[in-house]
Amino acid sequence: MTQSASLLPPSDEEAVARLFAIPDRRPLKGRDPTWTKADFEDMAHLEENLGRAQHQFAYTLAATPHYYTVAKKHWSSQDSFDEMAAVMKRQFREQEKFGNLWYERLRLNGYKHWFSSWPGYDRILVNRAPLEYVDTYLPHAHAYEAALNSKEDAQESEKLFRGLGIEYGYSVLDVGCGTGLLGRLGLEGHPDGGLHGDRHQPGYAGCVPGEAPWLP
Repeated sequence: MTQSASLLPPSDEEAVARLFAIPDRRPLKGRDPTWTKADFEDMAHLEENLGRAQHQFAYTLAATPHYYTVAKKHWSSQDSFDEMAAVMKRQFREQEKFGNLWYERLRLNGYKHWFSSWPGYDRILVNRAPLEYVDTYLPHAHAYEAALNSKEDAQESEKLFRGLGIEYGYSVLDVGCGTGLLGRLGLEGHPDGGLHGDRHQPGYAGCVPGEAPWLP
């Protein structure tokens, strides 16, 4: 099958360029963008510790809503906090500007994490705030389906769906549904069925946005 270049999905370089086209955000200079086994182990450590740590709202800085976790208050020991902080520093991959300063930050479980700028605060507390969701997929959904879902692909998807053994009355969660092609194929011949997504792109089932930015 021949496809025009305009229908091809964007390259990884283009996707990264769009992500960092946001004002006041840039990749960390000198940081190797590749992921190693050690990087995944670091992120698992942060998920287990920082991701589940107790945080409290910064009421004294309510104008810039965020939360923080304090070594002496929310952690079992200073050593455990210091160990987490060392791993966090290894996994910084981008910077964000706030005021006149650039802060190194970590993205984890839908939050951005960073240290305060004052000397020594990397041993005292870690800040976090919800990430701004940047949709880099839906603008290319039509091109994605046109380029990658040929007649042969659709037949394979239909064969896969039939092999799942889904029966009348079932509810199915399609994680990573893409353009919703598999669900649409499943509804063929079932007019009383329905698809639901938390957002809707015309002609597609919609999708639930996830947050796993540390996966390559």
